[in-house]
Order: sequence, then structure tokens, then C-alpha cells
Amino acid sequence: MNFTLLVVVLLTAIALVSIALGIAKAISPRSYNLQKTEPYECGVPTRGNSWMQFHVGY
Repeated sequence: MNFTLLVVVLLTAIALVSIALGIAKAISPRSYNLQKTEPYECGVPTRGNSWMQFHVGY
């Protein structure tokens, strides 16, 4: 059995995915600051009592 077609398809798929990821990284907005890397919950003071019950219903 000849695996040439399989190798060509796999290499093409890898190349297309790599190109798509490269283009996305090249055109994505770059705005880095320290505040964006921190989790939102850290250091944010709670309003009222943190331990309260609430109804989980749909």
C-alpha cells in the first residue's frame, strides 16, 4: 500500500494549520499590561457578606 497520498495530506494539513496560526498571531492586537494578566477576583473587595445562599434554578 502506498502511503504517499497520506503523507501529502498530513503535511498539507500541518502547513495550513501553521499558516493560519501564524497569520492570526501576526494580525492580532497587542496590548500588554500587568492588570490584564491578573485574575479578576484577586483583590476586588466584596460587596456585603461573601457567604450568602442563592437559589440555583433555571
